[in-house]
Amino acid sequence: MKKSIFIYGMVIILMAHFVYAADLNEGFSGLKWGTNVSAVDNLSELSQKGNVGYYFRFNEMGLIYNTNVGQVFYGFYEDKFFAVYFKIKSKKDFDKIKEFITLDYGTPRAQLRVSQTIYIWEHKNIKIKMKLHEKNSHQKLAYYYTPLSNKLNESQLEKNFEQYIKLVPKD
Repeated sequence: MKKSIFIYGMVIILMAHFVYAADLNEGFSGLKWGTNVSAVDNLSELSQKGNVGYYFRFNEMGLIYNTNVGQVFYGFYEDKFFAVYFKIKSKKDFDKIKEFITLDYGTPRAQLRVSQTIYIWEHKNIKIKMKLHEKNSHQKLAYYYTPLSNKLNESQLEKNFEQYIKLVPKD
């Protein structure tokens, strides 16, 4: 009996991961990739630099793989939704999310930098990046819609985002 409940539970979890992966190709949390910023309700502008704008919604907290990741940040390029960002609060949460993403998308490509590791998964039109900073608690998760993000220099986008995220009140 316990064995069949365990198997049933695992099937449900795996099915949820496959649904998550399929939905990610369409958009994020009900917001379709490429949606015009003017069509999205209740966004507050965090920053605007050239053709790129960063926004958030007050009191909107993200939940990734049943892990609270805090404030959700949205990126728009030429007013079209192309990225979503999260600050991950702990190494434990980072490891949990990384494990589930690896189950869904396979082993990531890893880039080692001075005091940080960047994990990258690519699936169809989506790039997922997780940054782990070894010396502080600045972990980050980002999803990019590559038909739009490839038009930009992603590393420059991340630098811009990291500068402006400091302006958001802590939750």
